[in-house]
Amino acid sequence: MILKMAEEIKEGKLKETLGIKKDKYEKMGFNEGENIIGTFYKSPLVFWYLYIIAVLFFIFLGAFYGIGIIFGVLTILFTELYRRGFKFYVTNQRVIRDFTFLRRKTEDSTYDLVTTVTLSQTFSTRILGMGNVIINTAGGSIVFDGVANPERVRSTIIKAKQDYLVKPKGVSVILEPSKKEEAIFCPYCGHKLEEISKFCPYCGGRLK
Repeated sequence: MILKMAEEIKEGKLKETLGIKKDKYEKMGFNEGENIIGTFYKSPLVFWYLYIIAVLFFIFLGAFYGIGIIFGVLTILFTELYRRGFKFYVTNQRVIRDFTFLRRKTEDSTYDLVTTVTLSQTFSTRILGMGNVIINTAGGSIVFDGVANPERVRSTIIKAKQDYLVKPKGVSVILEPSKKEEAIFCPYCGHKLEEISKFCPYCGGRLK
């Protein structure tokens, strides 16, 4: 759906989709011609403690008129909404870290300002298949924290940066200076001849 929205923005077709109006599209802040290469989220394992709380509600309060089930479902729903509030975009022009949940905060940087892209994982997060991708820029750093499959995220950013920075090489054509034509003079009368002929047009001397 996000890819479809970005395509509509690119083509200038800002129509309503899922109840999102034109001004909402514009607030997303995508530039003209900007395409989303990848959208990444925090790993569910980042919020493991909230899922455990939901399970405890199911186990210990489930017998009390379904209250535990209700609280468990609400906890899972809240956790998923909060987790999906973190969106990490990789476009063909920049990287974007967007958080929208009751409030909104967005960080972004174009690829010409990105200096390095590093991967940070502890022993436990490496086993769990998640980690932090740190995008160092000229003005600071943007962190895609707690993303699943961080190696893939990092390689996607590096590839997008390379494609952004590659510019078509122009072909230089070097023209050799043309040789100046040497002036031709009649060996008999010394007049300058415009063209070589059999006889000199001035004195009649034989040239060939």
